[in-house]
Amino acid sequence: MAGRTDYGTFIGKSGKPYPFTFYPLNIPLRGFPNFRNDPGIYVFAKEKHNNVTGRSDYDALYIGQTKSFRDRLVQGHSHWECANRQGCNSIGILVLPDSSRNDREEIENDIIGEEEPPCNKT
Repeated sequence: MAGRTDYGTFIGKSGKPYPFTFYPLNIPLRGFPNFRNDPGIYVFAKEKHNNVTGRSDYDALYIGQTKSFRDRLVQGHSHWECANRQGCNSIGILVLPDSSRNDREEIENDIIGEEEPPCNKT
């Protein structure tokens, strides 16, 4: 990914696809990207680049929901240490502007049920 945004999809346990925009992390140089004050779902992820296809796949390390990406996605996040130990190098976001907390939790749980991220288990 090397400093650019990317796109990928996680499939929930229900079979529903959820399209995410992925942002690279470069903690020593830039820190976390400056996200907007929108609600949605986020994923701390590990990008795996496929040199044959030129595309990237993402392993979900932690999945959460928030009413504000700007307020929640900071280096002091309670699951950041676990995700960092697992090799987190990207953050994926799914903006859900008109969502309620219940809507976001339903999507969060659907993706967690399929992906089983290691940092959601701690």
